[in-house]
Amino acid sequence: MRFLDIARFSAKAMMSRRRRTLLTLIGIMVGVLTLTAVVSYAEGYGVYLSHFFKGASMRTIFVMSRSELLTPQDLYKLEGIPGVERAFPIIFMPVNLKLYGVEETVTLLGIDMNYVHDVLPDISLEEGVMPVGYSERSCVMGYDVAKKFSDEPSDLVGVSARVEQAGIEDSLRISSVAKPYGTAIFTDVDHSVIVPIGFALKLSKEVLHTSNYPIIAVIASSVKDVDGVLNEIRSDFGVNRVVPVAMKDVQRGISKIIDISLLILGGIAAMTIVVASIGMMNAMYTAVTERVKIIGVMRTIGASRKDISLMFLMESLIIGIIGTVLGMITGYLGALTLSYILSPMLGMSTPHGEIRPIIAPTLPPWIALAIFLTTLLITTLGAVPPAMRAAQLEPAEALRYE
Repeated sequence: MRFLDIARFSAKAMMSRRRRTLLTLIGIMVGVLTLTAVVSYAEGYGVYLSHFFKGASMRTIFVMSRSELLTPQDLYKLEGIPGVERAFPIIFMPVNLKLYGVEETVTLLGIDMNYVHDVLPDISLEEGVMPVGYSERSCVMGYDVAKKFSDEPSDLVGVSARVEQAGIEDSLRISSVAKPYGTAIFTDVDHSVIVPIGFALKLSKEVLHTSNYPIIAVIASSVKDVDGVLNEIRSDFGVNRVVPVAMKDVQRGISKIIDISLLILGGIAAMTIVVASIGMMNAMYTAVTERVKIIGVMRTIGASRKDISLMFLMESLIIGIIGTVLGMITGYLGALTLSYILSPMLGMSTPHGEIRPIIAPTLPPWIALAIFLTTLLITTLGAVPPAMRAAQLEPAEALRYE
């Protein structure tokens, strides 16, 4: 028999038993729907985390004090470790920013501006230029801070503002406004003003009356030097003095957590496809029983065992394709609905207001293809035993079947 004839016969057989076909199709669709919804939502959540929580470059290590603040001597010691390109303190403190008669509490973040992209990857400017001097009295204003003072953040570039903390005031020129960024490992960049480390150290000393600092950023010469630098830091300072955090390890840990969660949730959801495959097997066995005489007639007029088995496999393949496609579409729509419902529940309160995550379900093409092919394979395998049973029926016995 020609392939087209087999497909046409399978389609007619499906239409003759519409209710059973529909129930089998729904079983497959529900399994694919569940798997697609879980995987696309988990993938979308992983993308959201990577955008919301931006760490630093893979060659950055943050050395944080465990008990007492780090000293300038500690800084020199860290910079002398083999494989270290640069070490500098990170200063962050709440300050009152005054501009145009408006006062706003923001986070002042002091870093070495020559290494701003190692501390804050992907940071880019809406308008203006980065400060370059060690002690320059200028800043990069976070996007949300700029919106507090002007509807057009670009209008603020070149304007001078006042910063005040504990009665100490100083002037600060706005050299640029950053584009929306998100949250770094130690601050919300959009609600911060970023200043050169020299200016931040001066203000910190005047306010806190100390030249020490809670965090030192260590920039390794390359990513391959990070592990060696980490070992030297632990050896020189001891585990009770400092906590070194390598961004390479942090991002690897986050990726591993997301991958394990996706594997567990996807595995649980995939079990519904196995159940659907069993439903397909049951439906095909029923179909074989109902068509015993038809199989006998077809064998008598020349249909081969291969033709008979292909008819049932073709029927399962058609049901599988339709059920899989419909399941993937409805599953992705279900993930969108789930995101709409859960986003308000995942909101977080911050000093600057509530953050509501916007999680866009994501279904990469390779995952979609894997779901499609795996479902077809499992459901088709479920139809193999009944197809083989149909092919093994002898024509004479099939014609006498009651």
